[in-house]
Amino acid sequence: MWSQAGGDTEWNYIWFKDNNELKQFSRSQEITVRSVTESNSGKYTCRGERKSDSQKSEISAAVTLTVSVRPRPTVKVQPNQSVFIRERVTLTCDIQSGGDWSYVWYKNKSPLPSSQKEYIISSVAQSHGGVYTCKGTRASGRIYTHTSDSVPLTVSAVKAPPTLTSSPKRHVLTGKTVTLYCTLGQSAGWMFYWVIPPQSSEIRTSSSIYTISSVNDSNGGQYRCRAGRGDPVYYTHYSDALWVNVTERPTAVVSSIKPDVHVFKGESVTLRCDIEAGGDTEWNYIWFKDNNELKQFSRSQEITVRSVTESNSGKYTCRGERKSDSQKSEISDAVTLTVSGEAQAVLNVSPQRWLTERDSVTLSCEVNISSKGWTFSWYRAVPYRQGLTQITDVHGKVVYSVELLSDSRRGAGGSYTLSPAALYHTGVYVCGAERGEPAFHTQYSSPQPLWITGNSPPVSLIISPSRTQHFSTDSLSLSCEGHRDSAGWRVRRYTHSGNVSNCSSVPGFTCNISSLSTSDTGVYWCQSESGESSDPVNITVHSGAVILASSVHSVSEGYSLTLRCLYRSTNSSLLPTDFYKNGVLLQKQTTGEMTIHKISKSHEGLSQRISILSSQSAQ
Repeated sequence: MWSQAGGDTEWNYIWFKDNNELKQFSRSQEITVRSVTESNSGKYTCRGERKSDSQKSEISAAVTLTVSVRPRPTVKVQPNQSVFIRERVTLTCDIQSGGDWSYVWYKNKSPLPSSQKEYIISSVAQSHGGVYTCKGTRASGRIYTHTSDSVPLTVSAVKAPPTLTSSPKRHVLTGKTVTLYCTLGQSAGWMFYWVIPPQSSEIRTSSSIYTISSVNDSNGGQYRCRAGRGDPVYYTHYSDALWVNVTERPTAVVSSIKPDVHVFKGESVTLRCDIEAGGDTEWNYIWFKDNNELKQFSRSQEITVRSVTESNSGKYTCRGERKSDSQKSEISDAVTLTVSGEAQAVLNVSPQRWLTERDSVTLSCEVNISSKGWTFSWYRAVPYRQGLTQITDVHGKVVYSVELLSDSRRGAGGSYTLSPAALYHTGVYVCGAERGEPAFHTQYSSPQPLWITGNSPPVSLIISPSRTQHFSTDSLSLSCEGHRDSAGWRVRRYTHSGNVSNCSSVPGFTCNISSLSTSDTGVYWCQSESGESSDPVNITVHSGAVILASSVHSVSEGYSLTLRCLYRSTNSSLLPTDFYKNGVLLQKQTTGEMTIHKISKSHEGLSQRISILSSQSAQ
């Protein structure tokens, strides 16, 4: 500093920074700040003070001093700090603060012949490996940056080819998504090139993952990949070929449902799932009911639902899941399972329930709605007996017992034939069915009576009064009489209520009914303890005013038959009467009697069952 227009006067000097006096520099015309820092930045001024009389000059204009932090450059490497022989490598000395810089490069602390911001190695060799640094200088050479941090450059032999894998592995079902993975030891800065069938040209992606959604037959074939980076591009070798085999997705089938698609409450049901065209592949299985997964049956090829209820009804489907890679088959078509409340056996008699000795008759048993897989058993309904299965009515009252027929054969046919029919076959029959393991039993069928009449029954049922129709409140007596001792016989009956019972409580005794009611209507017959039977008689009890009286037992062809119409009020047949057969008027009589001369089979009809024996069978 010097004082303008100061003459030869001697001066002292006062210094200020940001208007604050710098007393450490008092009286000095020149000041020096060594090793400045950012805190030395500011506005500097000065003034003079004449030594002779301490008079002061004007203060100077401010001079701004700016002190900046010395920058530290950063070395950046493209494409990577780990490179391979023959790659192109670019090192950049990046200085954040602006300005016109010159650059100095070092390898392993030795200077390199370059002053450019970028140091380029066009085809790297292993000798280029080392530690690189840089710094910047101004043109004057007096201002320079810090030296950058060290950056190692590693040069390796030729890059090993990538490894190509897929998920799922190789064997793929149509419709499946396939993901390919092109794996390198280091993947930074690489682009990936894919050879994908059926295309012959490469597909370039920035990702090492390539996805094919919903594959089909055309996606099968040989796949390869390689990686590349830099400009010009440095490529790896291709990966080994990966074969992807695409096969048609197999279909699952609910191949069986046992015992049937229609079952009953309490039965056990088994369903099986098979994979069509599934080859020898091992599968797990997934089950659904009404499209909801049944997780309790996970992985099972066969599932069993024990003691089903109506809630188990629904549409069942399944699919397979390959154990090796979890690929899934097509879902099966639905199989509908129907669960009904009760299984009821139904018994039919053919051709008819009233037979003549030596005729043939077939009892047919079936199960309501379902007929698959049943075996059948045949029983005779007998009065209540301990040790036998009891059949009850809706009120829980025992109406009869059932005993298994000793000559019945269990089987799937559902029929039991009596040929020829004999008198001892007279009785009431019941059937039942079972299936499954453990066996599930239906309810017993409703009873069906079977009545056999003969030429010479060992015992006859004697009825007093001797007619088949009776007025209610009348009395009736029934007894068994025969050509031989009838002491072991008793009267049995089967009423319209379905009740099988003994009419006479003790064998050999008469059955007496003091006051008939309509509930006594039914079929009555004599039966021995060994099972022999008399001809049955159909007795009806009427609460009306008129009944038709005819022979209790069968009439032989060629004989005459007299029918009488009795009136409750007079118990007489002397009134004018019209006679009908099957609802068609036959005769008008002035009395209540009609005689049929030389009776034949053609005279059988409704309203009164007349059993006609042929002349041949009567002999």
